Amino acid sequence: MTEQEYPLHTLEAAFDVIESFLSAQDSAQGVTEISRRLGLSKTRVFRILYTLTGRGYVQQDPHTQKYTLGLGFLALGEAVRNRIDLLRAAEPFLVELADVSGDTSYLVVRLSTGAMLADRRQGRQMLQVTTPIGQVLPHHVGAGPKVLLAYLPEPEREHAINQMEFTSYTPNTIADRDELRQYVARVLEQGYASDEGDYEPGVCAVGAPVWDHSGSVVAALSIAVPQSRYSEERRKQLIELAMDAARRLSAALGARQ
Repeated sequence: MTEQEYPLHTLEAAFDVIESFLSAQDSAQGVTEISRRLGLSKTRVFRILYTLTGRGYVQQDPHTQKYTLGLGFLALGEAVRNRIDLLRAAEPFLVELADVSGDTSYLVVRLSTGAMLADRRQGRQMLQVTTPIGQVLPHHVGAGPKVLLAYLPEPEREHAINQMEFTSYTPNTIADRDELRQYVARVLEQGYASDEGDYEPGVCAVGAPVWDHSGSVVAALSIAVPQSRYSEERRKQLIELAMDAARRLSAALGARQ
């Protein structure tokens, strides 16, 4: 087994152990039982279970020594459900933004590694910005990513900024931590972020925060346009459209005004 193959096989074995709980007759299983069913050594099964227990995905009964799935999976399931609900709720607002603006609208959500373009709709204009769904951007570029960074709780935001690598994509990319902190302060004051070609030359965008019922910013709605259609008057119009749609989507998610 090569070094490159080892992590993949280890991950497959871990998933085999996890999925064994779904097909077992009893929700509680012991190391020997799992080992026999999967054809894995007891040592390997124990190590996988020990790791999963430490992360909260498996729990062990101190009396029977058997294992059951833990609350960690419940948290993951809830996160997936919330994400699906967000996509469903955001769809009509993305369609509306694309129709009214004529340009591409995006739903942007936060990941631990940056911000992901979770969904998009294209407008009627012939020339469109077509950044693909699923693309992950760092937090110091783009309108949506900078919104999501700005509205993190301050300790999380500072940690993210301190860990950030400031890759320069264009001459307009924010260059260092102090500059980013100053920009974050402006976002929090004005309630939106903009991108004047700081990720791709000739592409501009505006974005506004989407709140949920708990008072947290869970996404950003943004509109991306070619720079050729980004006059000052057009910029103001796009900001108003994005902020209004984000407010209404927030209300649909149960956010207080």
